Amino acid sequence: MLNFALYVSNHGYGHAARISALVEELIQYGVFCHIVSKKPDFLFANLDQNYFAQYKRSIDFGVVHGPNLTVDKEATISKLLDLFSRRNELMALETEFLREKKIDLVVCDAPYMCFDFAAYTDIPAIAISNFDWHHIYSNLFKDEPLLAPVLNTIWAFYRKADHFLRLPFSTDASVAALGGGEKCGLLARKKNVYADLRKYWGLGDSEKLLLVMFGGEGSMDLDYEAVCAGYQGKVISTNACVKAKNHILVAEDDDFLDLIYNANVILCKPGYSTLAEAVQFGKFIVYCPRRNYPEELALIAGLTNYPNCLEVESLQLSAKQWKTLFAGIVIKPSTKRIYKNSNRDIAAKVMAQYLKLVWHDAKLISVFDLGTNNLNYVLFDLLRKKVVHRVFLTTGLGRNFNNGKLHAGSIRAAKKEMQPLLELDNCLDSEKVLIATGVNRLAENATDILHWVLKKFNITGKVISAEEEIRYVKSTAIALGSGEEASLAVDIGGASTEFIKLHSHFLDKGHSLNLGLLQLLSKFGDDVVSAKREISLCLKRLPYKQINSIIGVGLTFTYLAAVIYKVNYSLKDELHGKRITLSQLSCLATAIAEKRVTEYLPYLLDDSYLPILKLSSAFCISLLDRFAASEIIVCNDGISVGYALSQQKRRKQTKINA
Repeated sequence: MLNFALYVSNHGYGHAARISALVEELIQYGVFCHIVSKKPDFLFANLDQNYFAQYKRSIDFGVVHGPNLTVDKEATISKLLDLFSRRNELMALETEFLREKKIDLVVCDAPYMCFDFAAYTDIPAIAISNFDWHHIYSNLFKDEPLLAPVLNTIWAFYRKADHFLRLPFSTDASVAALGGGEKCGLLARKKNVYADLRKYWGLGDSEKLLLVMFGGEGSMDLDYEAVCAGYQGKVISTNACVKAKNHILVAEDDDFLDLIYNANVILCKPGYSTLAEAVQFGKFIVYCPRRNYPEELALIAGLTNYPNCLEVESLQLSAKQWKTLFAGIVIKPSTKRIYKNSNRDIAAKVMAQYLKLVWHDAKLISVFDLGTNNLNYVLFDLLRKKVVHRVFLTTGLGRNFNNGKLHAGSIRAAKKEMQPLLELDNCLDSEKVLIATGVNRLAENATDILHWVLKKFNITGKVISAEEEIRYVKSTAIALGSGEEASLAVDIGGASTEFIKLHSHFLDKGHSLNLGLLQLLSKFGDDVVSAKREISLCLKRLPYKQINSIIGVGLTFTYLAAVIYKVNYSLKDELHGKRITLSQLSCLATAIAEKRVTEYLPYLLDDSYLPILKLSSAFCISLLDRFAASEIIVCNDGISVGYALSQQKRRKQTKINA
């Protein structure tokens, strides 16, 4: 699994909001994201807790605000000099952090010192922003010649960035220190489903909503009572002092994305996050710029061709003036959005650039192993025979399998789960293949999802035979074999289980049993005793006698090890080579039977996995009993790795024959 560190500027909420949007997409690709930010937790509440960690520290501060969000120059200079006085201390702390967490890529939005940290630790660094702090400071302090060495150093830090993704609401001047960069689309928080706040507040569908928001830092001098008196509808704000009857009070940590989505008009100062989240929905924006803040020139320039916006010179308007202003607003419907949300595309650009920087000479292959309940994806370098990245997804494809057909609802759910990963991978320069196993061998409509993958993503998919799967299990497991002739590789799936003896003097073609966890769950439900009886009967049919070690290949064993060793599932790479003992399995099985599972719950993907966990532990106990073994060695690599290895061998042989 890849580990990215994302450094967030400690100025306002906008940087944290858009990094949160980026991280949400990177997590879809299975990247573990280490976010360095002191900003409130609610800005990252949308993220999967298994795939990110937040470290409450800051590497910069931006500017110090005075009244009405004006810049306090003297205080800003003082803090800037103090920050630079701690440069060596920060370097020591952050380089140790980058090494300890085994960071593969640094992404900065856009604290300048981070590029120095990354360069020192020889880790590539990507900048993403609509402005750089050299631009801000050089304008604010143009009459402060003694600060020139500091500004020159900031410029030099930015020049150490390996790549720059340039966001909208920027100008050539606002990102001069970072260079022209690669222009990209809008990075802004979004959701699949938005709350109907009118219904929640008991309002009619035609009720007009005005949202007043000024970002996460400081406040503006605004007569809220006058605004409420001038607006024909409800006014939403975080100001608890407003007494107007048409005012709706919300908390600072409420979901402002829902608020923006439901609002008709937004009254704000120019700020990237506010503007980006508003324009993606086509909302009408009334803004009052701060004349002494350099970034706002770029932000306002970005609104030049946006039809639904209005600049006001001052917020000091009377109720009558506000009424006239609001009455004159005409929201222009647009058939084409000027700004579209590009979160996934930007995440793909980050991934593609990482591969270009680090794996530029690799021969990459993307293998999607679509099983009965899971998708096992691996990005593999054929030249080095090395895994670059891996992802496991729960698809539930085989759920409700009946009469030889995959359930239509299960196919739709699997497509929805797979799509983000497929879209991100589709932007990477790699050979691509999907291999289908388990229930796909039994389903007469298995080609439905294969045709969808081919049509939408141009990825060839094929249902592989049990014999092919056994070969890939062998290729995957053989590296963990002890060298003894009596090593047995086992891959427990949702609808079948494959066995093959490693390092054998005779040619073992392996065995595939029509026995899997989802199949057992469907047949026996919570009746583990009956399930174990069937497992034992099936295992007795195997011809293997003397077995000294068992290698458990794939997700079933990795997942068991994660629960037993109480390791966050996102850190599953650490489980490769771990040993699952009979004693551990027995303790787990007893705890589940007695419903003492509290200590294991944090390591489950969700509570619905308990039945599968119960069956997989029972299966492994029966497996150890069958061969009088005491432990199973975990092979985190599934057959997707085995397939990649087989391709590497095939191409090598073809080259020799040629």
